[in-house]
Amino acid sequence: MKLESTLTNGTRHITLVGDFDAEGALTARDKIESFCADNEAQIVNIDMTHVPFLDSSGIGALVYLFKRLKASNCKMELSGVAGQPAELMKLLRVNQAITINWGDDNLQGLAV
Repeated sequence: MKLESTLTNGTRHITLVGDFDAEGALTARDKIESFCADNEAQIVNIDMTHVPFLDSSGIGALVYLFKRLKASNCKMELSGVAGQPAELMKLLRVNQAITINWGDDNLQGLAV
């Protein structure tokens, strides 16, 4: 899994590329935490446009990060979530806790 990060106007933009499975979650969690440790961002936006696969380890890493950021008064949102990752997040109702901007037009405005 590859990660890219930029900070713009108080928002940390993190782009994930690759499968967010057990191996990817280990890599991503530590890197994302280090990106957010600077406390310069009030919002963390995780772009998942290039994540074709997500499993429970990836969900766990996202929930862990969400809780850590919330404790630091920082908001987290996901964007570009489509395909299999979107289906899993809908099934688990992740969008009830974390703001998700769906990457698939068919999921826009979907209340699940």
